Amino acid sequence: MTELLAKQVNQEFLNEICEIQSLDYLQMEVVTAADLSPLLNLPRLRYLKIYGLRNAKDLAPLTKIITLRKLFIENSKHLIDLNFLDSSQPLEALGFEGSMYTKQKIATLKPLSNLKSLQAIFLSSVQLTDKNLDYLANLPNLTYLSCARFAPKASFDSLRNLMPNIICNWCDRYET
Repeated sequence: MTELLAKQVNQEFLNEICEIQSLDYLQMEVVTAADLSPLLNLPRLRYLKIYGLRNAKDLAPLTKIITLRKLFIENSKHLIDLNFLDSSQPLEALGFEGSMYTKQKIATLKPLSNLKSLQAIFLSSVQLTDKNLDYLANLPNLTYLSCARFAPKASFDSLRNLMPNIICNWCDRYET
């Protein structure tokens, strides 16, 4: 088995999932497990999506999954910063998103500025506190930004000036 979609993932269920050494793709919905370190037992995991993370406060184990290339965390309103991300992590795509009814609050995008492998960022239904997008200009491989209009036009204009080739709707069509 290389792909798994799991729902209602408590700690015991997560521990069982992490015994499947062949997993390449894991999507979990409504995760009440508090300890995410069992994910380190998945030596082939490249794609991880967590929807509805409830009790886990320490996301550092996610940064230690050396094979992980795509990480998506959605509807986890108790998480307000991205400081858990490690500069050595070879992520190519990152999504940190709210839900249809709740915006995901993020203090700053500064922690992303060290993720040099990032090619795509997804930040829909997000409320960005510092409104600063310039941190993304430090990402040499970033080509795609999908996000809410969570910053003033001047911030998107600044990003466009710093990264003329980035694909981002709000950099080009803020007024529409």
